[in-house]
Amino acid sequence: MIRTPHAGASDLSVELRRAVRVIGGPEGFEPEVERPRDSEHGDYASNCALVLAGRLGASPRELAERIERELDLDAAGVSAVEIAGPGFLNFRLADDRIWSRLAQLLREDEEYGRTVADTPERINVEFVSANPTGPLHVAHGRGAALGD
Repeated sequence: MIRTPHAGASDLSVELRRAVRVIGGPEGFEPEVERPRDSEHGDYASNCALVLAGRLGASPRELAERIERELDLDAAGVSAVEIAGPGFLNFRLADDRIWSRLAQLLREDEEYGRTVADTPERINVEFVSANPTGPLHVAHGRGAALGD
């Protein structure tokens, strides 16, 4: 599974975290929400029931069913939840949520995804180390030129 955050997953992550706490998940537990490799499995997936099974003393499938019952689909922005295999949760995004995100992207145009920090910081990104871990070679020069 690819572990990249997506805008559509944020509401789902918040709602999944809430549902896990309701069924007795430990405080601070952060369920992973990932994009499945195979889109036939849905838009997002989570293995949180499998991860929590040992801690909560229940089968992963039972936990997945309890989580599914607790989920507020509208708050999560999903139209369906499917339990697969031993307890994977597969989610399908609601069409209205997809369309609203697309409309937001079109409205914001080039500003989409930009943020302004409350307290901006300067960050120095070092492309080439002056103290490499081995002998200098051509790639060090190439990295410095591309980084610049």
